[in-house]
Amino acid sequence: MEEVTEEDQYEATSQSSLTLGVNFDIEEEQPHDQISKSKDIGSCLACGNCLAGCPYNAKLSTDKTYLVSALQAGCTIKTECQVQYGVRNPDDTCKEKEKICRKRRHLWLVFLNETDYVTSDFVVLSAGVFGTSNILFRSQMRGLKISERLGSGLSCNGNAVAYLAGSSAPLNAFGLNSNQFSKMPFQQRPGPAISSSYTSSLGFTIQGAVLPTAYPYLLFKGIGTYGWPPGYWLFHGIIDNLKHAFGSKRQAMVLNAMGYDDSDGKIIFDKNTSTIGFQPPHDPLLPRKIDAFQKLTKKLGGILFMSKHRSTSVHLLAAEHVSRHLVQDVLKFKTKEGTEFANATLDQKLGSIISGKFISSQRSVVVVKETMRGHMGGMPCTASLILKLNCRTSRDSDKMSMDIGKPYPLLRGKVGGYVEIGGVEKDNLHIIEGEVDLCEVDIRTLYTQYMHYHLLLGASSGASKVTKNTPREEMVNLKGKLHISVIELLKIVMSLKGNSRGKFVGLLLQSLFRTYVLQIPRGSCKYFITSEVSERPYPCSALHEIKTEDGFIISCKQWKCSQRPWRLEGVSGPYPILLINGYSIENYWLQTEPNDLVRTLLEEGHEIWLLQPRFHPSNSSIHFTIKDIGRFDIPAAINKILELHGALTKVHVIAHCVGGLSIHIALMGGHVSASQIASLSCTNSSMFFKLTALSIVNVASAHPDVYGDIRQEQVPASLPNIEGQFSTPAPQINSPFPATLREIKICNSGFIVDSNGKNSYLIHPERMALPTLYISGGRTLLVTPQTSFLANKYMKLHQPAFRHEWVVVEGFGHSDLLVGEESCKRVFPHIISHIKQAEKERNGAVNPRELKKCSREALAWSDDLYEERNGGLGSWISLLVTIWLVLLLIALLISKFF
Repeated sequence: MEEVTEEDQYEATSQSSLTLGVNFDIEEEQPHDQISKSKDIGSCLACGNCLAGCPYNAKLSTDKTYLVSALQAGCTIKTECQVQYGVRNPDDTCKEKEKICRKRRHLWLVFLNETDYVTSDFVVLSAGVFGTSNILFRSQMRGLKISERLGSGLSCNGNAVAYLAGSSAPLNAFGLNSNQFSKMPFQQRPGPAISSSYTSSLGFTIQGAVLPTAYPYLLFKGIGTYGWPPGYWLFHGIIDNLKHAFGSKRQAMVLNAMGYDDSDGKIIFDKNTSTIGFQPPHDPLLPRKIDAFQKLTKKLGGILFMSKHRSTSVHLLAAEHVSRHLVQDVLKFKTKEGTEFANATLDQKLGSIISGKFISSQRSVVVVKETMRGHMGGMPCTASLILKLNCRTSRDSDKMSMDIGKPYPLLRGKVGGYVEIGGVEKDNLHIIEGEVDLCEVDIRTLYTQYMHYHLLLGASSGASKVTKNTPREEMVNLKGKLHISVIELLKIVMSLKGNSRGKFVGLLLQSLFRTYVLQIPRGSCKYFITSEVSERPYPCSALHEIKTEDGFIISCKQWKCSQRPWRLEGVSGPYPILLINGYSIENYWLQTEPNDLVRTLLEEGHEIWLLQPRFHPSNSSIHFTIKDIGRFDIPAAINKILELHGALTKVHVIAHCVGGLSIHIALMGGHVSASQIASLSCTNSSMFFKLTALSIVNVASAHPDVYGDIRQEQVPASLPNIEGQFSTPAPQINSPFPATLREIKICNSGFIVDSNGKNSYLIHPERMALPTLYISGGRTLLVTPQTSFLANKYMKLHQPAFRHEWVVVEGFGHSDLLVGEESCKRVFPHIISHIKQAEKERNGAVNPRELKKCSREALAWSDDLYEERNGGLGSWISLLVTIWLVLLLIALLISKFF
């Protein structure tokens, strides 16, 4: 006996005869073979109101046929929502062999609005001709690959609609109201919507339709839809309405001609408004259909109102044919692959009907519409966003984000909308999946609050522009900063929607007040180890204790490069690098950072030495000067390196701030020979040290009567100010140096001097025979870019045979040149390039062609370009000073009037 499979059973059932759309059983309903009807389905009572919905429940509409079958099969029906578009799930990143992935992820996301979606493995679009096309066009705008023929080859089934009014014949083509229905016997009632037809041998059929009583009478005479016939139509309309007012029956009906057309119609999508337009197909039989309408009107009497526009006719027969084969394909695929599809993610039971409106109101949400402008990936960008806050995001399960600060669910949520980046895509980039945290805290900057948006974008060209990687197609990672204007901020406040608007505003203001006014950090340093760092442990180092010439014990950390190990005899690799910190600050060795300067230089193949001089907290001395560091500490460290690698070895030196002053004292004071230095790179320091006006005021106000060498009296307990590339500055320290560094004669002079204030260093330019790189931050926080500008000019004038470079990095302040978030991308490459050039030259001298060019540049001595740009009041008054002046002016005005 042959086994009957599930597919065979479905094939036999689907090919059986179809039921009619209306139940005409007059007697009590009997069991039906093809469909199990609900017990409350009635019989047709011929009231004629079919098109508006049967008031006696005799219509076998989809809610009693297809939807009933779906419920019985276990489907969940969600009402009060409308599908907008569908896209492939961006999280479907499994490899081809990982079939188990289908049990965990759905293949499709079907969006009901800009932020809410349902997931599925299979999606069937059955929204009618225009509805389905609209969904497909919207999906195409978000990256779904659709055929170029979308919207083409449209047929209207040759439909043409007309309205016949004022007929003298007993048409009986108007539906009955409740009073008329009770007084009229069954045989005299209008009957179902379509009960008469005429078929022409020319290839079309004309059907007469009964108008529901709920339809407005003038709807079928509207100027916008129907053309008025010539003659006495106005008087006819007035007379017809008067007759109806006095109880006379309206003798009118709708005529619908159906046949064939050329199937060359087109649906057009407007990308700006996200709406569709319609170009009807050519109908060669339309003149003959109109002629048939006119002949019927002549026989029946009355006036013919002919439609200007073409209409479409939708039938379920084609949909059933497609559905039958679709289910067959799914069953075959399931049998062949042995795949178990993902289960439904909704909490409701299967086989239920739920309300989309009810679900959305179960949780307190706030909807925000905002427009931001700025730059993304260096390109102008405008983002029109819709934020739905207090929605679950991927970070809700992130334990680290919960630990480092108090979570604010109402300040997190989903993001929808679109982004305009003309340099990437001519059309809008629509958000496929977006998340926002209006109160995000980075574990590296606990005093800073970020408004972080993570957007997955889709383009109409099919290429996705996103901020995360996926192997399915080529992606672009774009980062940038966007801003909201004051006017736009006011619009946002006025347009807030949701049942928690007040709470949202209160939480946001509370968070801003805590961050910007109270400056209370959210989180703890115990969570300071990132996952990236834990996956890449910091390289091991060796600590060398070194005794200086004056008998003080200093130390140096040494990192050996595992990629290019050094040999004790001769130099086979790059020269080692000596790092000299600023005052008591660790600028290079940042154990929590994956891309600090030590890691970066190790990856370049260099051995690293980090000097911990006498002012370092681990080696702190009670009394010392910068001269002591340049005279004793730096020479001792360099001698230790040469002792291990031989006298022929040279050392690259990288110094910051006070460290830069120290190395220049060491070289120009004759304590270190330039022949031992392969290259010199200094950040925000040189033999010059030009302080900002505010820094000078702070130093002078600290000790106005004492000037001398910088001396240490105690070990500082807190870190100094770090500002620049971070979104919000950390707590400020008024002095340009910590409280223990206030006796500054160098700052008063603007260049390095001895303990007596005499110029005993700059008079020896011959001791600076080496290539140099001077880097300054574009934000003048402690020293101005003139510090590096003058040094570069000095070196080009006195040492033209060597290569000298000057760089100003915009957006950076002081220490953040080395510890800033973007330092590895915008600062470190300059240092690495400078060192590589010195390695190529080996002796540090430039080629002969550069000698003449360097000489010409050295003679072009001019004022500081940045001094000219920042001249005037702006060069003397910083933002902080300006704020205090404004507050002082307000106080004076108040005291004057009150």
